[in-house]
Amino acid sequence: MTPIKNQLRGRPCATPVERLRARFWYYSVKARTSLSDYQLDLFFLEKLGRRPEDPQKRTRIFETIRLNGTLPSNGKHPKRDFDLIKLVDEEDAFAGTAEIFHSPYWQLLTRDDADIAVYNQIAQKMLKRLGLTRLDSDGEFGFHCQAYTDVKKSGLTISVDETNSPFALYEKILNTVIKESPTSLDQLAALGALFREAYLACALEIALIIKHLYCDLLDEYVQQKWLMPIANPLQELGEGYLIFPHSYNYMYKATVPQPYDDEPLAVVERIIWYEKEAKEVSNLGAELRAARKR
Repeated sequence: MTPIKNQLRGRPCATPVERLRARFWYYSVKARTSLSDYQLDLFFLEKLGRRPEDPQKRTRIFETIRLNGTLPSNGKHPKRDFDLIKLVDEEDAFAGTAEIFHSPYWQLLTRDDADIAVYNQIAQKMLKRLGLTRLDSDGEFGFHCQAYTDVKKSGLTISVDETNSPFALYEKILNTVIKESPTSLDQLAALGALFREAYLACALEIALIIKHLYCDLLDEYVQQKWLMPIANPLQELGEGYLIFPHSYNYMYKATVPQPYDDEPLAVVERIIWYEKEAKEVSNLGAELRAARKR
């Protein structure tokens, strides 16, 4: 007998990232036009040859995406047998919106695995889009041996302290080359992939540098007027799911069992001490905290 659970199974609920992705695409479309949801519905239904005689009985496509974060149809939905992303992107006014919807950035927000090769591939792809690349071994050696002649020609000034610190040098150059162009989703995807890659390679100093730059650019990116309706979830999920993929649910979702008595970052930084003395130290701390509140 088929279990009742399977009989009642329907379309799985959209995840927070899926809802954000759908609404992000919606607002990227709206940023390019003054048409209302009603007008956009009719425009694309007309393009499909499906404009209803009574517009009030139309399928409310764009309003549903805006209000519910419903993923745009890809042609496989029983009630919407057309690819809305492709249909919209074919219009000159909305060219490039498909690329936004299919950006590797959304993949980064939904992955929490340790496959460093995947993050390397995404990083290389996104850097190429930005006109950047990672130097190979010979390039790295040549860069340092040329006393930064080429770098100085490009307008980048490097101090003596930075030449003596590989991390300071990396930070200076990364900030310069990334910030040469306006903040974009491609930049966020590139930095997100570089962060994950560095973290998994245990290059924690590099990961920290990338994390700070990523968070700064994300904060700047969400300030754009067209993103204001989704600025908060974009910043929260953009940091939570990308920087803290394994601990984000514990930090922000009350429905997930909490294994810690504080945020995971705060817990893992605590001192490791002798078990037989830990209770005594804990009691002392509790007494001191209580005394401060009096």
